[in-house]
Order: sequence, then structure tokens, then C-alpha cells
Amino acid sequence: MTAFDFTLQGYQKRLEALLDRGYSVSGQFRELDSSRTVYLRHDVDLSMEAALEIATVEAQLGVSSTFFILLNSDFYNPFSVVSRRSLEAILELGHCIGLHFDRSAYEGRTPKSLSDALVTEKFMLESISGTKLQYFSQHKPATHGFLEHQSAELFDVYSQIESQQVSYFSDSSGTFRFGDYSDAVEAGMSFQLLTHPIWWSVTKNEHPRLTLEAFLRKLGTKQANLLGRTVSKFDIELGSPDGWPAVVHREQLDTK
Repeated sequence: MTAFDFTLQGYQKRLEALLDRGYSVSGQFRELDSSRTVYLRHDVDLSMEAALEIATVEAQLGVSSTFFILLNSDFYNPFSVVSRRSLEAILELGHCIGLHFDRSAYEGRTPKSLSDALVTEKFMLESISGTKLQYFSQHKPATHGFLEHQSAELFDVYSQIESQQVSYFSDSSGTFRFGDYSDAVEAGMSFQLLTHPIWWSVTKNEHPRLTLEAFLRKLGTKQANLLGRTVSKFDIELGSPDGWPAVVHREQLDTK
């Protein structure tokens, strides 16, 4: 396996290679299996659409994993109609949802208030997903610091890798900076694999910066399309049945 085939097709080939080597893939993190198991998770930092693409590839291979959702992403809103549809589709494909918690959004909080915020976000995500959450992952813990929180209800998936039975690999920043998992596969080791769907959302293998630039272009197009119906009304002649009236009264504005 190469560490450089960062495309949707490349992701599918990686999964197929793991399955061919006798690995099972799991989105559950509490119980450890010493046999060939990949504990697969995805931190959805930028794009629900990219997450759904990954979820679809996995479902076609009979694989399920857990997708960790940010409630305060600057790039998607899990409460929006568009994102909720992606969220529902991911669940319908047989995957699980977890909370991706960003403690930097609560800068200056005490450990107790951070734990309270975590629980609040858990309930919020449960309310929009309609599913009970079992897991959370921490957003950029090496930068923002690790949050100490454990409970019977919500399990921190980073705590799984404290066991010597499970190694950890991540595609952070669009590359396996700390080594690919090929050696672990050769040794038949179980490991936790974290991916960020945005890095695999392209059809042409490119530098991570080019992947992000393509994402930003698509994001601009999506926002323009969402605003299209509203913007188009301003191009219709004033006073026409489908446009703004020639004279706008306050009560008319309230109904627009």
C-alpha cells in the first residue's frame, strides 16, 4: 500500500486490501479484539458531503465505522437541512455517529465546565441525529490540550490507544506523518485508524493544499446555489407577480 494515493478510489483500495488480508473493520471502540481488527473512525472537520462519500464506499464493501461530527465547524452546520440529510444518509448506511469536541470553543473554562459543555453538545447532536451517542473524539488535542473526561455513557476513543494492544495511525494534514500502517498489517496487529474525509474526496491525487483549494471552490459554489433562489428575485422587474413589489410595506416584508 502506498501512503500517497489520497483519492476516493485509493481509499476503497486500502479497505479492500485490509479485507483481503483477513482484517475485520469496526466502528466500536470499547471492547478490544486482539485479532486482526481495524477500529475505524473519521473526524469530520470540513465537509459532511465528503463524509457521506466515504460512508458510501464503506457500505458497498460491507464495512461500518463511526463518524465524529463537529457542532461548531466554520464550514458546515449540522443543524442545517443539507447537513442533516447527509447525517441521516450516513446512519441509514449502517454507520455510527460520534461527537467531535473542540475545547478551544470554550477557552478559559474550568475542567468541570468543559465536561458540562461536552455533555450539552452530546445531547444536542443526539437531538438532531435521532441516535444515542456512545463515543467522542477530541479536536486537535495536541494543539488545544487533552480533555480529561470519562463516563459510562460517553467514551473517549483516544483512551483506546493507551492499550498496548492497539496502535494508532492518522492521515492528519493529508499524509500519514507518523508512518503508514503497512508494517502493522504485516505483523497482523490491530490498530485504530483515523481519517479525515476531506483528504479522500478527490478523484485526482494531489498535494493537500490543492485538495483544500478545490474544497473551497466547491464550498463557494454550494453557497451560491443555496442563495440562488433568493438572489434571482432581485433580477425580476419590480412590481411583477414573482418579484418584489414596486412599493414594499412593512407587513409585506414580514411575509417574504
